[in-house]
Amino acid sequence: MGVGNKKKRNGEVVECGGNHEIGEGSFQLISSPNYPGDYGNDLDCIWIFTQVDGGNTELHFTSLDTEPNYDYVEFGAGSSPDKNGARHSGNIIPSDVTFSSGMVWVLFHSDQSSTRPGFELRVSGLGNGGEEVVEDCGGHNELAEGVLLEITSPNYPNTYGDNLDCVWTFSHINGGSIEFKFIDFETEVVHDFVQFGSGDVVDPSSTKHQGSVIPSDYTSSGSAAWLSLHTDASVNMQGFRVRVMAVDGGDDNDDDDVGTQCGGNFEVYEGEVWHIETPYYPTNYVDNLDCTWMFTGMMGTELEVRFRSFDTEAVHDYLQLGNGNTVDEHAARYSGNTLPDKFVSQGTRMWMTFHSDGSVNDKGFRATVSALGS
Repeated sequence: MGVGNKKKRNGEVVECGGNHEIGEGSFQLISSPNYPGDYGNDLDCIWIFTQVDGGNTELHFTSLDTEPNYDYVEFGAGSSPDKNGARHSGNIIPSDVTFSSGMVWVLFHSDQSSTRPGFELRVSGLGNGGEEVVEDCGGHNELAEGVLLEITSPNYPNTYGDNLDCVWTFSHINGGSIEFKFIDFETEVVHDFVQFGSGDVVDPSSTKHQGSVIPSDYTSSGSAAWLSLHTDASVNMQGFRVRVMAVDGGDDNDDDDVGTQCGGNFEVYEGEVWHIETPYYPTNYVDNLDCTWMFTGMMGTELEVRFRSFDTEAVHDYLQLGNGNTVDEHAARYSGNTLPDKFVSQGTRMWMTFHSDGSVNDKGFRATVSALGS
């Protein structure tokens, strides 16, 4: 097992392998060395996770970008890698997988040639199916970094009752963000619905989620979030089950956050990393957007763009980018769910635009912009 030097990134330990214990209701983030920068050559990193409470262990990839076929992530059940592990490479994010084994391994391998950002993975300790979950009709919960809580509609997995108006609020005591990941979802269409958002005050105008379509993962824009359930006096369904996690707020001094602004002008210094996203990411963007970001590097630098996530309405909603400080409407358009290749500017200036039409909305994109010495 190759174990490299440890370093801090946004409060978490980045290492090339290691042994970790994980308990029910907690999680850990691991990533390829130097993530979100490129990993190095000739790596063979092995992480071993032991479930100390006898429950299940879930792997959830948030990012994957490796040299196809030659650099890869493998994982499986047991105390060491074996031939039965699942291997993934390229930029297609693996589906979530849950292991009932008490031990799980993750392996990352790179060869001697091309390198890329690699992967980021959340490893969560879950119960074994009989664990107690919070099914009260609302309440306030304070969560510390790395804590996982499960919330369900009252009486879940049986049907909820009539005339409910439940409100749950959450706060991150370490100043990070709150993340929702829905596992199960079924309500009466139109009449019974779930809403959620950032802050500690319910916004009645937020999106109403109903029916059987599981909502997308959501991360709060601050250290507080809310979740509500409304039911009427007629048809009852199973309701919902959601995992609520206190995650890192990403306040590393080396990173700057453009956030979900619709465009702007920014100076990028060597060594900085700017994060840019479509408005409302990771929830869906809205109609009729025309956002333009302009970036200027210092003399002697080039600007590099790497995409971490990409999902737009094919053809109609698209991203463009190019060199200089003037938008070229004839530049290539990127749409759909294929991650665009890395872009490096020819000079110290570059632009990026995003357009959405008046109909279908998707998650959009998340990218990093950094300044490289020439």
